[in-house]
Amino acid sequence: MFSALVRSPGLKPFMRRVHTGDTVSIKNLRYCGLINGRRMPLSLSTDLITDFGQASTDDDLRYSINYAVLSRDLRSFEKKYSHNSFRSLLQLGEGIFNEVLFSTNCKRATLTLTMDHPDCDVAVEMSRDKSDRPKITLRLDNLGVDTIIGVFKEERLAKQPVVLNLALDLAGEFSVDSIVSSAKNYVSRSQFKTVEALALNVAKLAFQAAENARHCKVSVLKPKAIDETDGVGVSVARSRADVQRQPLVDSQSSDYVPNLSKTAIVRDGKHTVYLAVGSNQGSQLTNINIALDELAKRNINVRATSSLFRSAPMYYSNQPDFVNGCVKVETELRPQDLLKQIKEIEYEVLGRVKHFDNGPRPIDLDIILYDEAIYNSADLTIPHISMLERPFVLAPLCQLVPPDMLHPVTAEPIHSHWHQLRKTTRADDLQPVIPISGARMLPYGSRTLLMSILNVTPDSFSDGAASNLEIGHTLSRVERMAAAGVDIVDLGGCSTRPGSEQVSEAEELDRVLPVLEQIRKQFPELVVSVDTYRAEVARASVQLGADIINDVSGGLLDDKMYEFVAQSGVGYVLGHMRGNIATMNALSNYDEVAPGEVKQFSDYSPVMGGVCRELGVAIEKMQEAGVRRWQVIIDPGLGFAKKTEHNLELIRDLKKLAQYRQLSLETGQYVSFDDVALLMGPSRKQFIGGITGKPPKDRVFGTAAAVSACIANGADIVRVHDFEPMKDVALVADSIYRTL
Repeated sequence: MFSALVRSPGLKPFMRRVHTGDTVSIKNLRYCGLINGRRMPLSLSTDLITDFGQASTDDDLRYSINYAVLSRDLRSFEKKYSHNSFRSLLQLGEGIFNEVLFSTNCKRATLTLTMDHPDCDVAVEMSRDKSDRPKITLRLDNLGVDTIIGVFKEERLAKQPVVLNLALDLAGEFSVDSIVSSAKNYVSRSQFKTVEALALNVAKLAFQAAENARHCKVSVLKPKAIDETDGVGVSVARSRADVQRQPLVDSQSSDYVPNLSKTAIVRDGKHTVYLAVGSNQGSQLTNINIALDELAKRNINVRATSSLFRSAPMYYSNQPDFVNGCVKVETELRPQDLLKQIKEIEYEVLGRVKHFDNGPRPIDLDIILYDEAIYNSADLTIPHISMLERPFVLAPLCQLVPPDMLHPVTAEPIHSHWHQLRKTTRADDLQPVIPISGARMLPYGSRTLLMSILNVTPDSFSDGAASNLEIGHTLSRVERMAAAGVDIVDLGGCSTRPGSEQVSEAEELDRVLPVLEQIRKQFPELVVSVDTYRAEVARASVQLGADIINDVSGGLLDDKMYEFVAQSGVGYVLGHMRGNIATMNALSNYDEVAPGEVKQFSDYSPVMGGVCRELGVAIEKMQEAGVRRWQVIIDPGLGFAKKTEHNLELIRDLKKLAQYRQLSLETGQYVSFDDVALLMGPSRKQFIGGITGKPPKDRVFGTAAAVSACIANGADIVRVHDFEPMKDVALVADSIYRTL
């Protein structure tokens, strides 16, 4: 629980004199204190100044301070006050001095309490003798902040990490959180050219944040600023009197003004603008949708959207996670007029209240890019000054801009900036999510989601049976699925096997809705998708609580589907097929490609290129209809207008599909599949039977191999019949191929 250290400057044998430099120490004794009614784990260290000259000469512990007894007394003090709350760390320290440390024969004592803090290392050091008040030093070490710092052009465009260390001599009480948050907010917004100026102004700020501070030392380190070093930096030490007449420099002041020569005049007409959108208060998805609807009301027309990402707060950490994304809009508003409209949406429509910078908010809208303009005013900088340091901006933005689009200031591709930032971004820093019913969100990407097939059909290719129409039998299957921990139950009332006879819309509704209603009553938290290509079936299902619509036709078989999906806001599986249920098998020639439709940014085989291109065109049409990209789940449609070799290629090269990008040569619209959820449905398919020679119900092992291959190549969701064994397959495959 602790370690003890005894030291002496050395003694000549048999000398008898007072030794004031002898110290008995305890280092890092684990201690739990009750501070302001809150349990606080602490680490306690103490140095007791004494004279153990006789103890060292006689080798007799009776003439020293027994550190075993001292640690026991500290434990007794901890137990005695386990239910008594101290007002502050200082009051706790005073109690330890008076009841424990000064019960020994020490002449002077130093007590250091270290505490956990999410942003830095915190230590409070108190030193005193029995007759005076304690000398108090607060140390805040390794406080990491990203800031604009430096004199070179590239240093003025993107923030760099700095590490702060503060030591404050205090005359009384203090607030660690207040000092830390003030320093973080100030430094993150600062734009100093020199670390010397930054260090001095942080010292000034510390005196403001800690009214009892009498002296302050600040060091600023720039890690890895020079090769083959851990970092370079400076430190300053100032008293309150030294700086009391020196004003604190505005943290955002800077004489760096971007070159406005490119766009000195913003011309009339339509402008393409990219906005960042985020929320961490209230119903985040609802707030974002309201904001986008408000943009449309103000003739700021949404042309494309990104995926949504859940991410931890970047600057002020003591607040809920954010949901972030980007949108591409078209407007005739000039930058300042656009900013005014955005602020009205934030503050008047959605009730944002700004208590401090980078704090919680129901909605946040930022102008990231405005055409290719470089714009600078007192309250607006375009491109956004912080865009290159924010993963939650660059990741969704790069879903909307083509790889060759340049940053207006750096003249480097925006994708290159994201590629560099991604090297220092952890995979779990950005968690993509799919919207589902009730303004809920389904995260994906960190592990494979299992979609379990629930057919209420007598004629499905693999599990069709008359018993599927019995609701009691069906609900018992759902209960097993829920118990097994499946992520999504996929309910289908119309077989889509190639060449199957299609039931009427009314019959499909009669099969699906009663089951869905009971699932919602008995399993309210279960995520349910409905497998249908009919818009009216989708509409009725969502009204009963369906979370996702799984459309194997990708909108080909009902031209009202996209309109409904846009209105509903729920997740939508965009399946790839050609023709219809009766004709799809005759349409598997992917060598016949209409020339000149789109520009693809990589080389693809005819099959992969054809599937991706047709899915990309569908996404473009969906976005024109108002569907948000964050609603879309891509399914390349194994077995639908595909031969065996096509299915195998799609599984084998799934990573290429996940990286697909295209630019429409007709509309100029860019579409990418980056971070879109990928669903694969190999379960019991005919291509597995063709390889193994086994009927559908005996294809479990073949399915397992295909599922594992899909996961290895990047599938986010796998759709299966045999959910119990496939659950194990997914767990093992994730352990091999994903970082869990």
